[in-house]
Amino acid sequence: MKAKVIATFHVVGFHYWPKAPEEVSYLQIKHRHLFKIKGEAEVVDHDRELEFHTLGMTMRRALIESYQPHRSMQGFDFGAQSCEHIAAAILSCVLELSACEVWEDDENGSRVER
Repeated sequence: MKAKVIATFHVVGFHYWPKAPEEVSYLQIKHRHLFKIKGEAEVVDHDRELEFHTLGMTMRRALIESYQPHRSMQGFDFGAQSCEHIAAAILSCVLELSACEVWEDDENGSRVER
């Protein structure tokens, strides 16, 4: 059997896509999302080898440390960074993770795997 622990949390953030094609040109303007961050880590022991509450806190801390200068009371300003960029930033900081997903408003998202 293969087992994974999964942790999720949400943050408010803003970003934009300067090179968005014409049919979605509205994405070129900075816009708000409720980003859902989801991380997975493989485990062998089925008795909380890696506690998912702790994993979630570690992921949140990695996001804050990676984007601290771009954070305000309104949320994170991710600039022109995509969901893939954000996931990769967290994945590079949290070595226990095997994959990280970033979703926009629980509708569209991406997955980056180690």
